[in-house]
Amino acid sequence: MKHPSFPPTATRTRRGPAHPPLGQGQHAGVSECSKARPPMAIGDVAGRILRSGRNGSSLGVPCVCRVICTCTVQVRRESSMSELADNGRAGISRPRTEMVITSDRQIVPSAQAPAAARNGFVGREPELCRLAELLSGETRLITLLGSSGVGKTWLAAEAIRRLETTRSVSATWVHLSRLPAGSAADAVEAEFTGAVLEEESDSAASDWDAAIAALRRPNPARSKQHRILVVENCEHVIAGAGRVITALLREVPELTVLATSCEPIGWIDEQWLAVPPLTPDQALLLFQEGAAMVSHPVSGSAETMMARQICRRVHHQPLFVRIAAARLRHQPIAAVSRELSGTAADRRLRWSRWPRVGVEPRHQRIGDAIAWSYDLCDDRERELLQRMSVFASGCDVNPEAKTTRSGGGADLDAIQRVCGNDPLDDSDDLQADEFEAILGRLADRALISVWITADNVYYYLSESVRLFASAQLRATPFGQAKASRLIERHRRYYRDCLLRGRGDWSGPAEQKILAWVRPAWPNILDAMDGTGMDAITAAVDVELAAELFPLPALFVNGPVGPLRRRFEQAIANPAVRIGRMPEDLIKAMSMVAWLAICQGARDIADPIIERCVAEAGVSAPADWRQRPEADLDLPAAIELVWGCELLMLDGNVHAASVLARAREKYRRAGDEIGASISELFEVAAMTQAEPDRALESARRLYTRASASGASHGAALAAVVLTAASTDCGQFDEALEIGRDALAFFVACDDRWDAMWAIQQRIWTLVGMVADRRGSRSEIAARATEAARLQGGLRTFRKRLGVETGNMRPLVEQNRRVTEVLRETLGDADYAAAVEQGALLRPEAGELQRLALGTLSIESMSPSHPARQYMPSNWEDLTMAEEKIALLAAAGWTNTAIAERRGSSFKTVNAQMASIFQKLMINSRDDIIGLVPEQHMDVVRAESGRQPRRHNERASA
Repeated sequence: MKHPSFPPTATRTRRGPAHPPLGQGQHAGVSECSKARPPMAIGDVAGRILRSGRNGSSLGVPCVCRVICTCTVQVRRESSMSELADNGRAGISRPRTEMVITSDRQIVPSAQAPAAARNGFVGREPELCRLAELLSGETRLITLLGSSGVGKTWLAAEAIRRLETTRSVSATWVHLSRLPAGSAADAVEAEFTGAVLEEESDSAASDWDAAIAALRRPNPARSKQHRILVVENCEHVIAGAGRVITALLREVPELTVLATSCEPIGWIDEQWLAVPPLTPDQALLLFQEGAAMVSHPVSGSAETMMARQICRRVHHQPLFVRIAAARLRHQPIAAVSRELSGTAADRRLRWSRWPRVGVEPRHQRIGDAIAWSYDLCDDRERELLQRMSVFASGCDVNPEAKTTRSGGGADLDAIQRVCGNDPLDDSDDLQADEFEAILGRLADRALISVWITADNVYYYLSESVRLFASAQLRATPFGQAKASRLIERHRRYYRDCLLRGRGDWSGPAEQKILAWVRPAWPNILDAMDGTGMDAITAAVDVELAAELFPLPALFVNGPVGPLRRRFEQAIANPAVRIGRMPEDLIKAMSMVAWLAICQGARDIADPIIERCVAEAGVSAPADWRQRPEADLDLPAAIELVWGCELLMLDGNVHAASVLARAREKYRRAGDEIGASISELFEVAAMTQAEPDRALESARRLYTRASASGASHGAALAAVVLTAASTDCGQFDEALEIGRDALAFFVACDDRWDAMWAIQQRIWTLVGMVADRRGSRSEIAARATEAARLQGGLRTFRKRLGVETGNMRPLVEQNRRVTEVLRETLGDADYAAAVEQGALLRPEAGELQRLALGTLSIESMSPSHPARQYMPSNWEDLTMAEEKIALLAAAGWTNTAIAERRGSSFKTVNAQMASIFQKLMINSRDDIIGLVPEQHMDVVRAESGRQPRRHNERASA
């Protein structure tokens, strides 16, 4: 098979390699690099040496050819599959080939390479399984689809390598990236014939006929051979590639074509396979390896968290993760994290090129990778993409990550209304009725992503593409003015939608607004985060704040501080008072106070409430705060926020009276939303002084909310009922109802209310522990779960910007919880359980799933930080199981282990199953993380003794 490498720098004939290959086991030495040539030239030479070596493997990547350089400057070649045109390196744990920068000329024997350097492909298992199924079946054309740098070519190469270990396969690679964009079919044909005909032919037949004959010709050494043609980077020559591929499929019936492209080829029976980004854990592993390669390994929990944030900012895209990791060669990880702000100050598009050699220029910078597809767009496609940069970015999610998408982007209606024809621009002829077709073409080019829900379609840009498109927009003539008008249209669109939809809460139509507000919420926040705060912007923000209060906080999925500060800035603008009713300002200020209370920020909430009272024109006595039982004729919004402060920050028993007044005032004004929210907090306040009455009221509230069809209101009522049931010792009812409420919040990605549902579950579990319900093991299990949830909730609150130190009732309740759990578990086990929970990631839904019982820490990967506080149970393995586990950790297959030990394959399979069960793991890749340090020398030694696969032996 012709290996998938870039063409050498030297001139290459139409057929055959430009440089002779290195033989098996040969080494090349390049010494005194800095004296002989500049580092770029040395890198090119070394890259060609590494590319030209062959060992007959299906990957065509030399596993034994190494280049050892001695120089005073750093020579960097993209490791492993860097010569692949797509260069995603999706899920690689270590390089397969090495360029060793050393001060001497010692040749390191290849047997000393670690196991992962030969078999280190991490992740992509679902895609590999599906691809193996397709390649082994009757499918003729398979196209791997994804954006530039996502790892399409590496996935293709790994799939073929695995396929060659089980059946007779002959694969040929055709690289189209070297062709100019728009090249015709004859140029694609020349690349195809040059790839197939590696040696000059004496035949008088045309190149095309000779190549077809070569594909049809059976291999006498193999009884049955499956021919696969891998055609990579088709998107820029899609028409020519489509015609050549169609002709090939017609001429060679036994041929399978595996293509990589940003957009489909367009053949009638083409099978698409989308390549998603990495999971967060896989991206972290890739970043850590990249950091180690530049001699700045990531260490400690703080750096690991920053590494995760960096990976998320570059949306777990393999190429972008590696480029970000390479930044560590010149600056600390915190500085790299700061450069990825997602705002106009973001620097990712200005990062220097890296690596310098071994990859195509389009894979050296993030902006270049995006420009590869952008340059293929026509003017109208570019124009719409630029305008869409006004919307909040989204992020594709790998199905393996088991996380939900949380908004971003916009539906067709929003895009048409915000990005449609600009009435202030006479030259603007981009019509809204064109948008759907243009969006489809942009999606085909992998510049935008599509999120299809049960009843709508959302289009979104990744953060990197959004920044790129925004920069392109502002670089156009009058681009700054265009961007400003788009921001204003965007802001007003979402304000108007909120105004229209507010009346749908607390009724059957709630689901409709709920389905809209969740994906729209990032755009609402984005609109409020525009640059500057002029009078018009402030007025719009005040209207938004007034309309949002007192809606449930289901759409607040991040820290509330930035939102609160934005509203504070708006109400502080004197211009917002002009022509505005005092009621709007009071409601907007009440929203600010409410957000401050949720944060536990009394120092912010108290002055805002005082300003609300002054704005209302109420003649309140100086000590009005000490008289909550007295009706001072305050507006309903002030009564509600004051009652919440008394309940959440003070634990004052009179909070229920204040909230009851708020309920009645809202009801008299015909505001059912305000009345419902007030009643929720009123019943919650009753539990402090009248638990029996609170339970009865909570049941009525829950029944009424469920009957109204307001599912979110019913879930909130369920949380209140859970609290009342717990206080009355009705623990079973509390657990059942509370779990249903939490499941609802998780399903609609409502992290804020999920936080309070988890808090309530902790209190219920601790109530059962204190009451000694169940056997000793059941009590210990409940206490352990509660402690883990307690630790996880601390992390959750920190992420949401909630400070509980000023919430007196919560502080007292948590103190009692801690006392009960410490007494039950003991100090050491309690501390370990809390730490385990604190290491869970609520943004990935781990804490929520733990509370729902759908995730256990014991079943998580040993590489997860939460597992480090658990024993590995390695001592439970028998002597035979331990030896097998060490071989598996070293990369040995079950077949090879059976041959080594003289056992049957069935016996080894059964022993591996026992190892999995005892170590509480789901994959053999997890074993290495549990091997005790004293056995690591055995693993390293055995990794170099692995028997080579059959196809490797045959080629030696």
